Amino acid sequence: MRTLFQPLMESAQFRKAVSCLEEPAGHVLADGCADSQKVHFAYALAESETIAPNARVRLFVTYSDLRAREILDDCRFYDRDAVLFPAKDLIFYQADLRGAAGPAAGAEGKCSHPVPQ
Repeated sequence: MRTLFQPLMESAQFRKAVSCLEEPAGHVLADGCADSQKVHFAYALAESETIAPNARVRLFVTYSDLRAREILDDCRFYDRDAVLFPAKDLIFYQADLRGAAGPAAGAEGKCSHPVPQ
């Protein structure tokens, strides 16, 4: 894999991203490159020895389930253990919040500690 990442690791943009991720609370937004390059960039960043350990986690957020599956296919080239978390509609999240009230709920079924919306 090092052979795939070496040319990228020599670019100025890559070195700038690594310097941002060396901080414990650092983050990077990569925009303007082709879709498959974003995955390549993310996995190359994770291979860099100087970044903070929490920066080695890669999270891709996209607009559709089809696009998420395409990204997953690209990720599996670098990591066979890559996973996809399926999307949930807002209705399901709200139902989870209301259903999770449990013993903290009052007589009328409301949480004693309201969850921010």
